[in-house]
Amino acid sequence: MTEKNDDDQMQAATPCHRCVVIRFFLMAVAGVALTYVLSPDTFKLIEGLSTLTLAVYFVGGLGLLAVGKAVLELFASDRHDD
Repeated sequence: MTEKNDDDQMQAATPCHRCVVIRFFLMAVAGVALTYVLSPDTFKLIEGLSTLTLAVYFVGGLGLLAVGKAVLELFASDRHDD
């Protein structure tokens, strides 16, 4: 599935939002599996944490990713304006 705009027919079609989310999920699952295979001791760090603490860390991490993405897009738009 791709999104095509009439204005951007010259550029390559970008993947749809759903495809990007599925790819991100699969990469995350593969990353967790590889982390467990390569370093099982890593999971001992989160062994004693509560579910609420893990949820706060997860949401905080997603928030940092969103802010980072916004900053990168801001810098990218500044370069295109020049």
